[in-house]
Amino acid sequence: PSGYAERGHWVERWWVARLRESPIGHKVRYAGAQQRTISYGPLSATPDAIIGGDEAAADCKSIDPRVREVPKPEHVLQVRLTARMAGCKAAVLNYVDASSFEVREFILAPFTDDELASAVDRAHSLLRDPPHSHPREGWIAGGKECAECPFRAECMGERLTEVLELP
Repeated sequence: PSGYAERGHWVERWWVARLRESPIGHKVRYAGAQQRTISYGPLSATPDAIIGGDEAAADCKSIDPRVREVPKPEHVLQVRLTARMAGCKAAVLNYVDASSFEVREFILAPFTDDELASAVDRAHSLLRDPPHSHPREGWIAGGKECAECPFRAECMGERLTEVLELP
């Protein structure tokens, strides 16, 4: 396999190795082959690493160097929710430039109790309600990421042209 998904796997392995070699390496748990999925009601998450017992849930993303807008809102939500589900005090989001391997790190607060309750309610609703009865995730966020989605035509149909200027 190749492409961005394979690139992501390679970068994540590199990142885990650097993390384990770092001064906090002795605190790294559930990284690499030891990753564990966390469940909370209808939600699940697989953090790329847990630091210490409950210090931080960390996630690593490879990123094309031409992408300038980070952190991406969807990644922020993901790592903050993961940190809350893991009972961690912080969420750490790392972006690794796929060309230079430069790392940009963002330290974030985990979800609050209200945000977690809202996420659980939304998940229950998505599992219970008929397909296509909820706004699409990309649409909720303003439609910008829809431009890169391979399913945009099936998902949004003609409404997509109302939101985005497509090439």
